[in-house]
Amino acid sequence: MSFGATEFDTTCEEPSPCGGSLIVTIGNELRSDDGIGHVVGRLIADALPEDCTLMPTHQLLPDLAADIARYDRVIFVDARLPDDDPEVHVYTIEPASEDTPLGHAVSPAHLIAMTHALYDHAPLAVVMSLPTASFDYGFELSPIARRGAHRAAELLLRMISKEYGG
Repeated sequence: MSFGATEFDTTCEEPSPCGGSLIVTIGNELRSDDGIGHVVGRLIADALPEDCTLMPTHQLLPDLAADIARYDRVIFVDARLPDDDPEVHVYTIEPASEDTPLGHAVSPAHLIAMTHALYDHAPLAVVMSLPTASFDYGFELSPIARRGAHRAAELLLRMISKEYGG
C-alpha cells in the first residue's frame, strides 16, 4: 500500500573541498537591522573573485554543511543583538565541542562541527558580527547599522583580497 511516499535517491556524492571562500549572509530583511548581513552581501557582490561564493540565508540550518564542506574558508556575516557598540567585530571560530542542538537553527560553530563530522573537513571559519539598534518590523536600517554595513563591506573585501594575494 502506498501513501504517496516518494522514493528518494540515497546515493550521495560527498562534497570535496574545491578551495575558495563561501560568504554566508544571515538575517531577516523584514526585521530592519536583522537584514544587515544581506545588505553587506549586496554591497560586495560585484567585487568578489571568481572562486568566492555569496550565499544569503534566513538562518543557519544543518543542510548548509554540505555546501560549507566544499570550501577552504567560510565567513558568516550576521547582525548581533543591539549593544551600543558601533564596531564591526571579526573573529575566527573553532568547531563547537559540545553536543549540537536539535533545533531549527544552529550556530556557526555548531555548523562547522557538523561539517567536520559529516565530511571530515572543517574550513577556516570567521564570523563578522555587525552592529544594530533595532529588530523591529521594517525594511530600513538604523544609522548605526547602515554605517556598520559599509564598514563591514570594506573589511570583507580587504579580507578577501588578502586571501587572493591582493
